[in-house]
Amino acid sequence: MRIVSSEQIDQLKKEEELARAEAYVKQHMTREALVRYGAVKTAYPERAYKAFLMLAKLLHEKQLITIDEETVKNVLQSL
Repeated sequence: MRIVSSEQIDQLKKEEELARAEAYVKQHMTREALVRYGAVKTAYPERAYKAFLMLAKLLHEKQLITIDEETVKNVLQSL
């Protein structure tokens, strides 16, 4: 039996929460935006994470309904 520390449990919870939030944001992306986001996430994970946070904030504030490729490009350029 493997013992798991509270830090590991906290880290797993954060990762699960992030995955749920990312899934929510992706639901609002067009196919082209998903492709662009995926490419950036593969090549520049930290930059993609920052873009994801900005897109999530815009969705939460109801400033965006659908995220298209141009929106992803604009957010990435603003970083």
